[in-house]
Amino acid sequence: IYINTCSTSSIYIINRIEAYDELERYDEALTDIDFLVRRSPKATELQFEKGRLQLVSKDTVGAFETFDHLVKIDKYNPEAWGARALINIIMEHRDEALEDYNQSIKLKTRNPNAYINRGILNYEKHKYRQALADYDKAIELDSTNVGALFNRALLRNEVGDYHMAIGDLDNVLKID
Repeated sequence: IYINTCSTSSIYIINRIEAYDELERYDEALTDIDFLVRRSPKATELQFEKGRLQLVSKDTVGAFETFDHLVKIDKYNPEAWGARALINIIMEHRDEALEDYNQSIKLKTRNPNAYINRGILNYEKHKYRQALADYDKAIELDSTNVGALFNRALLRNEVGDYHMAIGDLDNVLKID
């Protein structure tokens, strides 16, 4: 975590949060984050970190509430939309996840996972061309992304583009 206008005491607390995170003492980390959020309610980095910690501590509802709040206070942040989309997938709200990924991508995210996950959602809706385009973009952003290459290979195989599927699978084997 890095906050642009950190006081010395805030820096110490942030370091303690990171230590708690490493020790998987999420309740204590969240207590510190809540303290900092009260001091700097517009610090979106803290909100994002809070949601991440809630997610790793298996508080999906809390993480959704945090990321939902984050997209309301920072509606031009593509990563906030992507984070809420991921929570929607976990909660099996597929249509809402797709809308959130669409917004994240519209805001020009550089996160290949947004494209991969949207590709999976499009695949489930039998929108194969869109899914393929999403996998292509994920690979453009990260040419060694095994998830994107593997999903694209599976889709290419399913639609009968066997030679290209083999090429993607060869790349997966080279990487992993």
